[in-house]
Amino acid sequence: MSFQPAPVEERFWAKVRKTRGCWYWIGGRAGKGYGQFMLRSYYQTYAHRVSWLLHYGDPGDKWVLHKCDNMLCVRPDHLFLGTALDNVHDCIAKGRFVAPPKKTRCKRGHVYKGYNVRMERHGKYLVQVCRICVRDSHREAWRKKYGQGLAYRTGSKVPKAKE
Repeated sequence: MSFQPAPVEERFWAKVRKTRGCWYWIGGRAGKGYGQFMLRSYYQTYAHRVSWLLHYGDPGDKWVLHKCDNMLCVRPDHLFLGTALDNVHDCIAKGRFVAPPKKTRCKRGHVYKGYNVRMERHGKYLVQVCRICVRDSHREAWRKKYGQGLAYRTGSKVPKAKE
């Protein structure tokens, strides 16, 4: 006689507490605080995705988002499908988006202020760059290539590169 696990629906609803508003997931939680459910013996997923799956079918590559902003809610009419961008827009619209604090100093401690800061494109991102650090790195590269002198500042002839 082999062990037969309970059907998915039965296991799922055993871990839900229904109230007038939200239906709360009382089972395990994922690291971010969302309900977590073992769909198969090898596949864990978010509980609100399983709720959507049981009521409306497979959401595919779409995200299952909460209208109620309750991470433990699995009530189907409190959920809707969207993309990652829809999730960000929903977050901003509901006032939950907190921008990361803007850096005020570079890694060497120079203040990002006025002339000392410049914006550079790194791939698809714009990043702040410290002009003092850039100048120092250029000077260091010059010294490694041509020696310790600052011939380029004094107007004398540029020495040949070391072999």
